Amino acid sequence: MYHIYIFRAVLLIIQSILFFASSLYLLHLMKIVDKNMHLHILARAMFGLIMAVLLLAHMTYVPAPFYSIGCLIATCCYYKFIVENLKDDHYQELDRLLRKEQEYKKQINNIELIANTDPLTGVKSARAYSEAISEIDDLILKDKLQEFGVIVFDVNNLKSTNDKYGHKMGDILLMTAARTIIKYFTDNDLYRIGGDEFVVMLKGKQFTNRKMILADFETEIENNVKNKGVIIASGISIYRPRQDTCYRLIFERADLRMYDCKALLKVMEQSYH
Repeated sequence: MYHIYIFRAVLLIIQSILFFASSLYLLHLMKIVDKNMHLHILARAMFGLIMAVLLLAHMTYVPAPFYSIGCLIATCCYYKFIVENLKDDHYQELDRLLRKEQEYKKQINNIELIANTDPLTGVKSARAYSEAISEIDDLILKDKLQEFGVIVFDVNNLKSTNDKYGHKMGDILLMTAARTIIKYFTDNDLYRIGGDEFVVMLKGKQFTNRKMILADFETEIENNVKNKGVIIASGISIYRPRQDTCYRLIFERADLRMYDCKALLKVMEQSYH
């Protein structure tokens, strides 16, 4: 026999009152909290109301599993409208944070691209050139640099153009020079390192075909001398393994050859004009 004692009934009534009171309090909170929290608070309030009603039902017929049924229904309600909803909220927040991180990365990449691009000519900037030198020096130090060369370019008559026609025409001359070099060498390996100086770092196919490419470039410059086009002096130097201990040595050889070429072009220019 199942014997019902008054103390047990009192405890069930107290539990019902507590559940009911907490539900009323939660329903009152819905008036003052953010609307996004209404579903969560309502689910908690429903949890309390379901438990209060089924606890009272349990008192009417104790052998029936009203208490367990109340726990199951209330827990399912709590899981469906709170736990699952919170999971969705967390996923949405995670997705938002991931998108934000991607936007930050995109902004950083854009900033780096701007910093590494010369604003006038659109080729790589002096900052990018410094980074490239560091990478080359690191490869030389580790004895991992292979098939590498440098061509130094210098635009003739920039100062006289600026003095005679103004800096706007000087800028046009530099942009024309950059486009002329890009016709033969990829802009990804072309750097503007000073006012009228450019550098190409030769790698891969450009290194292999350097003689043919440079010959075609020099032919165009010779024609420009005759036709009063843009004149660009150039000098090339190839990396010597175990002799060149840093990039600077390769550059200096190319720079000297460029000055020799510059002087020769000046003589050619005088003879034609």
